[in-house]
Order: sequence, then structure tokens, then C-alpha cells
Amino acid sequence: ASPVLRAIAEGGWDTRSDLARKAGRLPNNIARDLGQLANAGLITADDLPALTDAGRAQLDAIARAESGERIAPDDLPEGIEALRHDEILPDPDNARRDWESPDAIDDLQALVADIDQNGLLQNLVVRPHPDPLDDRFILVGGERRWRAIGHLIESGRWPADRLIPARRLTTDDVGVRLAALAENLQRRALNPIEEANAYRGLREVGLSTEAIASRVAMTQRHVQARLQLLELTEDQQRRMTLPADDPERLSVSEARKLVANLEAKQKLRTRWEAELSPRARLVLAELRLAAKTGWSNDRVEGDGAAIDAVDDAGARNTAGV
Repeated sequence: ASPVLRAIAEGGWDTRSDLARKAGRLPNNIARDLGQLANAGLITADDLPALTDAGRAQLDAIARAESGERIAPDDLPEGIEALRHDEILPDPDNARRDWESPDAIDDLQALVADIDQNGLLQNLVVRPHPDPLDDRFILVGGERRWRAIGHLIESGRWPADRLIPARRLTTDDVGVRLAALAENLQRRALNPIEEANAYRGLREVGLSTEAIASRVAMTQRHVQARLQLLELTEDQQRRMTLPADDPERLSVSEARKLVANLEAKQKLRTRWEAELSPRARLVLAELRLAAKTGWSNDRVEGDGAAIDAVDDAGARNTAGV
């Protein structure tokens, strides 16, 4: 959090709220930022903190990296890397996928102009490449800043060999995904589908919805509602990512109604199937398999009892074919 470190070093503030404004941070987030910096040993754990020797060393390293000066590894503070743009790769698991919408493009261009004028005020966050033979790093947080710097390099406004300060994260897969999600939620609001995909990624690495909710300071109901959006069709999910003024945009409330209808249909289907005889369920399973793999005349055996229990048309309708 280099803006907070700079603001502390410069002084001119009397309260934490003043410090938040000076650092360009939200007042609600400043306590968390200060706690993280204190835990890292960069500031004192006082109500009105001051930089430690390690904090001053980090600010010095950041300033030298931004100036393009090559820094020896031994001169870098613990956990800080100074990297060229091409030594950093985007995160393939980043929940953010909206880079092409008009809003996303406008937002990125505004960031390009800000970095061009004011420099990089916030460190990127990276992790070592999983391939031990690859000495590059993978982004955990700051892809918008990394992309903005890429635009500046393409336009000749940022030297390709200028070093970028980055905080190196060494943690497990859950920690990496949580750090990336927190970064995205703090810097620019994720759309509901991006948020849902982020929660799905955390669930895939073993977290329950209750644990996810606790980690991201959301209610469990909110996390579950977002995950349910992934039951929608690809087109419906795409419509949820459209700008608010697009007539085709699907709102969260409209999406919830669609999800509720899907769940109601599934409950009816489950109840209907529970009332079928075992032979009828076998016919239904054959019909579903045939629908996925292509119809075949010899796929379903002509069992009279099963046909009596459920006719082909009803089974096909229930199977959704």
C-alpha cells in the first residue's frame, strides 16, 4: 500500500480519516490497511502510526524502481520485487473478464492517463511462476494497472525496461485466490458473473460457502445467490455483464427470477421422477443418453411394462429433449 506509506511519511494529517483522504483510500478501509502494514512491520501499531526502518526502506526501493534504476536483489525489502512489464504475466484464473465493454475501456483509459501523469501509486501483487524453470511472475492483484502500463509502453510513454515495484506473495492456492478477489473488489466493482466465478474458484479449492462469506466479509446468502447465477445459460450470463443502459442487459433481480424458475422446474422434475417405476427410470436414462450422443433406433429396448409406465413423449419432455 505505497500511497498509505507515502502519506504517513509526508505527514500533514491529524486523524486516520485525514490519512485516508491524503492517501486516496476509503475511510472504511484505512484501519485494515494500517493493520496489514503493521503486521508486515512497515509501520508502528499506534493509533497515529509512523514508518519503521523497514517501511522507509520499502518506500526508497519503490521510488528507485519507479525511476528505472536497477536494484540489486539484496537491496530490496523483504517481499518486494522490481520487475519489467514483460516479466509479469496475467493471472489465467482472474475473476475479472470484462476488458472489452465500453465502461471497462473508459475506466482503463482513465487509469492510463492517471499513471502517465502521476506514476504508479500502488504496488502490483505477484506470485512466483508455478514452473520452477520460468523466472517470470504471475499477477495476483493489479491487472488493470499492468494493462495500463502495457498501453503506455505501446505508445512510447513508459520505457519497456522501467522496473515496476511488486509485492511478492507466497501462499497457498486459497490465499492467492482470496488475495486476487479482495484486490478486485477493492479497486473496481466486479460484475455479478465475475464475482460468482471468483466464489466458484474458491469453492473448487475446498472452501464452503460459509467460509467464503467469512473471508470476503459478505453474507452466506449473498455468496449462494451469486453462485446460483452460474446456473443461467451462457447468453443470460453475458447479458448480465452488459452496461446498465443497454436494453438487453439482464438485471440481478431479473436473473434471480430466472434462477427461481429453474429451481422450481427441477423440483417438479425430481418429484415426477421419484414416482416412476424402476423400469421407467431406465427408459428415461436411455432417452437422455440418446439425446446427448445422437438418436439410435436400437438405443431403447421395447419393454412393454416400461412403455406403459411412461410414454416416449412424456419421457422426452421430462428429460428436456
